[in-house]
Amino acid sequence: MSDLAAYLADSAVGVAAGTGALLVLSRVDRFAASPALAWRFRLCLWVLAALMFVRVIYWGAGGWLSATLTLALAGLLPLCAMLLAEGLLRRHAPPALKLFVTGGAVAMVLLAPLPAGFLTPLRIGALLALQVVGLLWVAWMVVARDRASLSQAENQSIDRMALSLLLILPLLATDFLRDDLGDIPVRMGGIGVLGLAWLSVNMNRAGLTARAILKGVAAALAVTGAAVLIVTAIAGLDLRGAVQVGAVMLSAVLLLAIWQAAMAFVIEDRQARILSAIAHARDPARLVQAGSGAPDALVLGEAELADVDSVALARHFAAAPVYWSGDPVTGPLSEQLGWLCTRFEATHLVCLSRDPLRIVALSNPGLTRTEAAHDTLLALQRMAALMQERPA
Repeated sequence: MSDLAAYLADSAVGVAAGTGALLVLSRVDRFAASPALAWRFRLCLWVLAALMFVRVIYWGAGGWLSATLTLALAGLLPLCAMLLAEGLLRRHAPPALKLFVTGGAVAMVLLAPLPAGFLTPLRIGALLALQVVGLLWVAWMVVARDRASLSQAENQSIDRMALSLLLILPLLATDFLRDDLGDIPVRMGGIGVLGLAWLSVNMNRAGLTARAILKGVAAALAVTGAAVLIVTAIAGLDLRGAVQVGAVMLSAVLLLAIWQAAMAFVIEDRQARILSAIAHARDPARLVQAGSGAPDALVLGEAELADVDSVALARHFAAAPVYWSGDPVTGPLSEQLGWLCTRFEATHLVCLSRDPLRIVALSNPGLTRTEAAHDTLLALQRMAALMQERPA
């Protein structure tokens, strides 16, 4: 590609889309309702991520291998979309749709290795027709479904998927029609993939309503538009350059939104782990071990605490039942607490009982001394103390 600016914009959008697909891929098990649906999501995301990265190489360096992989992976997209739709709807697609997308995928895979220039216009035209007709057909299959056979939450998730398919179509066309439609500043298909990834990672969040989604999209567009206006005024960009900068910025904003949504699962997983530990633990020590995410934490009793002043430690834990290795404690007690952390390779000491003195020594570097982490251990300690008092 002779236009370096166009290539850089195309590449930035493509890399952001591939990265977004990989982020969602790392959280598939968290939002997929079943293993049968999870593998369909994985297939779609792997194909999308691979396509986004491979075509950046193709646009920059060319070459037979990258061209072959780009055409083959692009031909698989309608088939992947149909498989995902079948999993979401829990029903088979119409036989005609199956034949169309499967036959089209096989044809694209067989035509992909042909040398450059051989039937190229026919291949590109066939690929565009396959993607547009196939994705529209899948979207219609989703829209025309029997809503009564699915729950409200399932219908909400499927509506978001249909929206993402319809969003991809017009953006996908810019990836193929740059020359036919004129000098399109940037290929926008990657932005459609980012939209799909963002909707997918938020699929099973019932609290995320359609209004909240529209507000999020409006906010992303508003922030991007304002930034583009400022950059355009500073750098003196023309319309073509402004569109390229806007596409790159919007891709970055959507990628950050996907990352934030994916990281939110980490917090939700921690909360679910704590609730599970409280619900199922039958032993105070096990409650702290499971809830803190440190199943190998050591329980220190009289034998392990024989070399320290257990009376002084009990008084300290009466005021502060959770000790972090970085807590400022002065005097001889500081040496004893530090010695316990060093000897048992612990980052935290949690008091189970003061008479007799029992302590859980756990090593979890992820539980840094933040307010939320400290409150988590305090809550677990409080529940463990109550279990200790009322073992029944």
